[in-house]
Amino acid sequence: MTLFKRYIAETAAISTIAISCLGLIGWFFDITLFKSVLPHMVSMKFNSALCFLMSGSALLFHIRKKAIGVTKFCFAIVSVVGLLTFFQYLTGLHLGIDELLWKEGTDAVATSTPGRMSPNTSLSFFLFGAAMLFIRNQKSHPYVQLVLFLILSFSLLSLLSFVFGNNYLNDISSIAKMAMLSAIAFIALCIGTFFSPELRYLKFSFEKKVGGGFGVVVLILLILFFAFNKSNTNFIMNEMQKENNQAGIENFNRMITFFQVIIILVLVGLFFIIVRTFKARMRAEDLLQKSNDKFSKMFNQSPIAMSITKFEDGRFLYVNDAFCDMTGFRQEDIIGRKSVDVNIVRAVERNKMMEQVKKTGGSGKDIELQIRKADGKKIDIFYSIEKMEIDNQICLIAALVNITARKKAEAEIKELNENLEKRVEERTREVIGKEVYFKNMLDNLMEGVQIIDADFRYTYVNNAAANQGRFLKEDLIGSTMPEKYPGVENTQLFRVFNECLANRTTHHMENEFVYPDGSRCWYELNIQPVPEGILTISTDITERKKAEEEIHELNVNLEQKVADRTAELVAVNKELESFSYSVSHDLRAPLRAVDGYARILKEDYGDKIDADGQHTLNVIMNNAKKMGQLIDDLLAFSRLGKQNFIKVDVDMDALVQSVTEEVLSQSPKQEIELDVKPLLHAQGDSSMLKQVVINLVSNAIKYSSKREKSIIEIGSFKENGSIVYYVKDNGAGFDMLYYDKIFGIFQRLHSMSEFEGTGVGLAIAQRIINRHGGKIWGEGEVDRGATFYFSLQNN
Repeated sequence: MTLFKRYIAETAAISTIAISCLGLIGWFFDITLFKSVLPHMVSMKFNSALCFLMSGSALLFHIRKKAIGVTKFCFAIVSVVGLLTFFQYLTGLHLGIDELLWKEGTDAVATSTPGRMSPNTSLSFFLFGAAMLFIRNQKSHPYVQLVLFLILSFSLLSLLSFVFGNNYLNDISSIAKMAMLSAIAFIALCIGTFFSPELRYLKFSFEKKVGGGFGVVVLILLILFFAFNKSNTNFIMNEMQKENNQAGIENFNRMITFFQVIIILVLVGLFFIIVRTFKARMRAEDLLQKSNDKFSKMFNQSPIAMSITKFEDGRFLYVNDAFCDMTGFRQEDIIGRKSVDVNIVRAVERNKMMEQVKKTGGSGKDIELQIRKADGKKIDIFYSIEKMEIDNQICLIAALVNITARKKAEAEIKELNENLEKRVEERTREVIGKEVYFKNMLDNLMEGVQIIDADFRYTYVNNAAANQGRFLKEDLIGSTMPEKYPGVENTQLFRVFNECLANRTTHHMENEFVYPDGSRCWYELNIQPVPEGILTISTDITERKKAEEEIHELNVNLEQKVADRTAELVAVNKELESFSYSVSHDLRAPLRAVDGYARILKEDYGDKIDADGQHTLNVIMNNAKKMGQLIDDLLAFSRLGKQNFIKVDVDMDALVQSVTEEVLSQSPKQEIELDVKPLLHAQGDSSMLKQVVINLVSNAIKYSSKREKSIIEIGSFKENGSIVYYVKDNGAGFDMLYYDKIFGIFQRLHSMSEFEGTGVGLAIAQRIINRHGGKIWGEGEVDRGATFYFSLQNN
């Protein structure tokens, strides 16, 4: 919808609102001028004024596409009020809606019931409200326009009654009862709706235009005849009655009746022609609308900025979102205006562009132009333009591409190229200046450098390479390798040179070179392809090779010494284990004898021995018991080296539960709080791991026994690819200064009077964990408790 059409529609809607407000003011303050214009005319009823207010407001919302729900509600109320009022006329019922909001006197002009609007007014409200509810449905647009045409006809006929006088329309007095203000308001509503959005007009072909024009002519003649008939019929009839010409009167009436029938038939035929035309046109317009919708969707959603302007004056008709994003203008800022008016382009550039378009027959491609954005910034664009006809007018459709970034990049590239050329010139001078320097540097390198071409001819040799080759530089350059070193073509080195030339691959090798006199030297060679052939860097490693041979001989001797020493250590370990086992068994017999005889003395002669003797016997038995425990621990420690290692999946939760039940049963008098966290499974020997847990838990209970309540925590966690288990207590702890002693056999940090024990438990635990490939360690603080950890591999 163009701005002009929208202006007309909004003006009509606002006019309707104004008329309804005048009517309401007339009722509120009893002003006849605002209700009926003149005292003898029909007044606009209060319900009619409210319906016009809602209709005009809803139409304004519809035009501006706001408050769609409120719009539909207002149209529905208007339609319902009109329907109920018309229903009262049809049935003779009184529903009480006429004076529901405002009372009207009994002296109202041409009013059958006080406060009730005329039948044609109520019918018009019903039809208008119902039609507007379906105006957004394109298929109903023909019927909406027919309804508007009918309402417009009612309104125009009512206005005719005021033009010719009420006496001229006696036969259609029900139509003549519509108030003048109501007729004007209905005409404004119809005009506003015809020019409102959503409503698509019907267009006709040439034949249909001729038929429609004929129908309009007939309709005009009918109206003129009707007006002439009503203004002169009484005069003719009076003249005939004066002459007592009864036959003339009957013939005149028959003629009028026949003419009226003919006109009615013509109108009915025109009605069916219009309906058929509407349907055919609707089908064609549906196809056209679909095509327009596709074009509109492509146009609006295109990522390329696009605009459509009038060809003759350059006014913008449409722009898409990409155009607005590029230029910074809003659509309402530029639609209907020229590009020069909003200063997007200057007039000179616009005229130059139009001249170019005219020269090319209405098209142009990739034309470079600079435009101004809404914020005043200038950007460079490429635009392509094409002339086409849209809605019966010649337009130009343009596509714009922002090339500002590209132009900037081109400028930067140009600047970079200029700088690069300068740098290349400077660099070339530097290279030329340093060429002698590098040549001298290569000549004096300690490593040999030589370049051989594809024919194995020396093209460059430095001093070190010449010395290694045992020739002068002048003798080598220009000669081939086979010429200087006969038989070299049969060596591994020559085959590597061939492969490097053929496949352009790099090689690193150590080669023993045999000179023509039979002497040999070792060289480390880096061979790589270069454009000139092969570059070889050689380092004399003859001395290093000799040293490696000597080291190799020493290593062979050392391995033999290590093997011999290992065998000796194995034998010594076996002897130590055998000794420990023998000592443990051999000591048990005399120890049992000492303990046994001491018990016999106590039991048989206890009453004959004094207190000092009793004390001495107790000391002998206690030390014999401690000696037995030491022997047992020593025997257990020695057995670890012989015990088979069986690795299985160990359920540490079950293992710890069995250990704690066993250990706690041995300390029934001690109050112990045990907190066992969920433990991760382990891989290892289950019996050995059980011994580790027994030793650690027993130590925790023993060293926390002097607390009122022993608190022991057992848990596990993962760390650095291993599973770590820990046992934590709140016992006596230890000083970390003596940490290196706690895992030694028979090593103790507390006296026997404080805590019992042999000092073997942690040594056994360490030996078991070492066999599992793990670690065991502890942390402690005096009187603050201790925590012992051991880790196992996480398999």
